[in-house]
Amino acid sequence: MQRKYNGLRLIALLSVAISGTAIAQGTPAEQTPQANPVPAPPSAVPESTTPGPVGRRAGEEEIVVTGSRVRRKDLTTPAPVSVISRDQITASGVATIGEFLQQQPEQGGALNTNVNNGGDGETQVNLRDLGSQRTLVLVDGKRMVNGGVGAGTAVDLNTIPTAAVERVEILKDGGSAVYGSDAIGGVVNIITRKRMDGVELNAFTGASQHGDGNVYDINVLAGSQGPRGSFMLGGGYFDQHHFFASSRDWAQNALSWDFDKRVEGLSGSGTTPKVRVNALDPAACDATKPACQHLLAT
Repeated sequence: MQRKYNGLRLIALLSVAISGTAIAQGTPAEQTPQANPVPAPPSAVPESTTPGPVGRRAGEEEIVVTGSRVRRKDLTTPAPVSVISRDQITASGVATIGEFLQQQPEQGGALNTNVNNGGDGETQVNLRDLGSQRTLVLVDGKRMVNGGVGAGTAVDLNTIPTAAVERVEILKDGGSAVYGSDAIGGVVNIITRKRMDGVELNAFTGASQHGDGNVYDINVLAGSQGPRGSFMLGGGYFDQHHFFASSRDWAQNALSWDFDKRVEGLSGSGTTPKVRVNALDPAACDATKPACQHLLAT
C-alpha cells in the first residue's frame, strides 16, 4: 500500500508541474512590455484628424474662397483704376474739377459751363459717351445727390470745391455689377482731403487767347485737428464771362439763301462756315409765288 501511495503522489506532482509550465508560457506576452515597439506601416491615404462634414464622400476636398478688400495697385485690380492726384489737377491750370475731368480721354460730350448757356451752371461728367445719367459720381465712396430735380439730371461737379479734392479715381470699366445701372459708363470717386490744419486760399484767373471769356475762381479751405477729432470747411466762387460763337470766324452763323423767297437768313451756329442753297424747279413752280412768277416770266 505504501508503494502505491507514493506512485499516486508522484503523478500528482508531475501534473502540477506540467500545468504550471503551461501557465508560465502563456503569461509573459501579456505582462512583459516590449522595449522597442515596431511602428505600423504608413497608410496609403492619410486620415484626417478633424471631423469632416456629415455626408462628405471619400476623396472630396474642401474648397474655401476668401474675399479681400485690401487696397492694391491699379494693374493688379480686376478693373484698372486711373488715379489723378491733386498736384496733377493744379499743374493743369484748370479752374474747376469738372473742367479737368472733361479733358480726360474716356470723357464724352456732357454739359459744360464753357459751351452751354442754359442758365443752370452745371458741369457733368459723361464717361464713354453713354450719358451723364450712366456715370456714377461718388464723394469719398458715397453717392452724391444730383444737381437738379428734373428728369435727366446728374451730379453737378461745380458743387465740389477744387481745394478740397485730394485725388480722383476713375474706374476704367463699367461698375453696374456693384453699383447698379447708373454706373454702366463708369464710376468717378472724388476723394477729399482728410488732414488739414490752418487756412488755405487759392485764387485763379484767366482769359482766352482773344482776350474774352475771363475766368475768376477763388477757393478757401480751413481745418483744424485735435486729440478728439478734426473738422474741415471749404468753399469756392467761380465766375466766367460769356461770349458767343459768332465772335469766332470759324464758328460764325451759317448763311442761307432762299431763291423762292429771295431772302438771306441764318440757319444757326456751325463749326465751319457753310452756305445752304434752295434750288427751285421751274416745272414745279407755283404761279402764285413771286419767285415763280419771275421764273415763268423769263
